[in-house]
Amino acid sequence: MMLAGIAQAGPGADTGIQGVNWNEVIHILGVFLVLSVVFETALTPVFNWRIFLVYFEGKGVKTPITVVSAFIVFWAHDLDIVKELLKALGYGIHDANLGGRILTAFLIAGGSDGIFHIFTKLGIRNPEERKQKATEAREECQRKAQGAEKHSRTGLPNDNYS
Repeated sequence: MMLAGIAQAGPGADTGIQGVNWNEVIHILGVFLVLSVVFETALTPVFNWRIFLVYFEGKGVKTPITVVSAFIVFWAHDLDIVKELLKALGYGIHDANLGGRILTAFLIAGGSDGIFHIFTKLGIRNPEERKQKATEAREECQRKAQGAEKHSRTGLPNDNYS
């Protein structure tokens, strides 16, 4: 609410805090929100991929994948949200650096997770359905492996190539 009032005040208005560009701060936070939604949405096909569900669901690899993906994108596009935010808050930072990009990648990963929780509350994402799909995929892989093992022990040809 305070930010909305400050944004309406416009540039040059006395906000009571010297050197802070509130319009830029709000813009940067908007970019952060949009990028969090983009990363959550963009990585959904990877996280719903059958191979991912079988081998990685529930194993704690989603966050590292998101952090590494965000870091690669931000490095390639010279994006450092931390640097931009500090600059808008009146600190004299002008060059992007490795630490800022790493922190930006972690921020986006955390924001993406936050967006996932919002999507869950809205019914757009269902983590229980995901867990069920992962369990079913794992069970199917086990059945195929057991069937292949049974055929190889009996000497019958293994036609289980799907």
